[in-house]
Amino acid sequence: MKRDAVLGVGAVGSLIAARMAQAGCEMLLCARGDAAHALQAVGLLLEKPDGRTVALAPDRWAVIDTGEGEVPSEWLGWADFAILCGKSYQTQELCRIAEQVWQSMVWHYHFPMALVIWSG
Repeated sequence: MKRDAVLGVGAVGSLIAARMAQAGCEMLLCARGDAAHALQAVGLLLEKPDGRTVALAPDRWAVIDTGEGEVPSEWLGWADFAILCGKSYQTQELCRIAEQVWQSMVWHYHFPMALVIWSG
């Protein structure tokens, strides 16, 4: 199974993380401050187009609070894929974190709302 890291777990990152967790992916979520603490303590609520809400428990992933400094050593090189979701001014910091948590960058694509990086 591939190990995936989602960096920048706001609105877009939360949706990506929720869908990947539902698919059974092994996940590492990187967020700051209150968002990181909520992901660890409460999890995510996914509101579906049909009006249903799906609760995803925090035991589906590990969380790193990127506002607390360096990436812990146990997560260095952990991820096979890194998905970066953030504003353009966050790109440099997200790439710095991605370089630490994923094994190697092969390709990257920049979308208006997200930078997606993965290794092959």
